[in-house]
Amino acid sequence: MLHSDDEKGTILAEVTSAIWGRPSEVRIRIGLDHYGLTRVDLRSALKSVIGFGTNARRLGRFLQALDSELAAEPTQILDATRPPRLTTSSG
Repeated sequence: MLHSDDEKGTILAEVTSAIWGRPSEVRIRIGLDHYGLTRVDLRSALKSVIGFGTNARRLGRFLQALDSELAAEPTQILDATRPPRLTTSSG
């Protein structure tokens, strides 16, 4: 980990690929969206050449592990391209 900021909800880390040894910078931002729902934004970029999808696969595995660790149900995982369907419970 290179840096973290609890107040901003950010983590900056460097990851090195196991095969090629190329470093990538990974940024994780955790916060609330305008609906008040927790949102995790990830960015990963190689510091040198093209990675052939390595970063996308790494971030996908991270999100799957996070969902598993949090025991997230499919209905709880938001599609970033669509607004969430909010439901209300009657008491």
